[in-house]
Amino acid sequence: MLVAELIRDWREDEKDDKKPYFWSDRQLLRWLNEGMRRYASETRSIVDSSSRFTQFELEPDMDRLPLDDRVLEILQASTRATPRLELVKPGALPLQARPVSGHPRQLEVDIDARQIRLHPVPMQREVLQLLVVRLPLCPLDLGSEIPDVPDLDLQLLHHYLNFKAYAVQDAETINPQKSGLGEARFIAGCAEVMQRAQARRRANAGRVRYRD
Repeated sequence: MLVAELIRDWREDEKDDKKPYFWSDRQLLRWLNEGMRRYASETRSIVDSSSRFTQFELEPDMDRLPLDDRVLEILQASTRATPRLELVKPGALPLQARPVSGHPRQLEVDIDARQIRLHPVPMQREVLQLLVVRLPLCPLDLGSEIPDVPDLDLQLLHHYLNFKAYAVQDAETINPQKSGLGEARFIAGCAEVMQRAQARRRANAGRVRYRD
């Protein structure tokens, strides 16, 4: 579905399809982008292994790599030599990560610092491939297709628009009850999507767990 189509449908539902509109396209587009980020963050359902920031060309002695701001979680990591690196929390690796075999076997993930650390340090060129949970890749505009959200879940974005639109301090449109209901339905729906995403991962390969 196109962004413009979703906004058109929302306006029809909310009796705001005749100009002058109560809410501008610019407002709705801003809230929609905010809703997309919240959907991604709360559902943890957008899984990616093909974006440029999911693959790294490792050089010898390269042990620390930046993590893209859109990455919420790393589910799996692999190299050709190690099909499944162990994921560990910050502080689990020794401060001086001396090479043992020359092939990384562990990946220390520090989401807050936006950094990952390899152990042992690679002693030759390798490719590190990540499977990540991420935020939307880029902001939407009116001509964009809505990515990452299945048709089944598009109604959640309608709920989010209700939450934001009816919270605006305008005497003609403010409706705290309708705003609160929109937010509650959005949060409840995201929780259901997260449960489905977790069940799907367990059914496929099991979720990679961090080791303390």
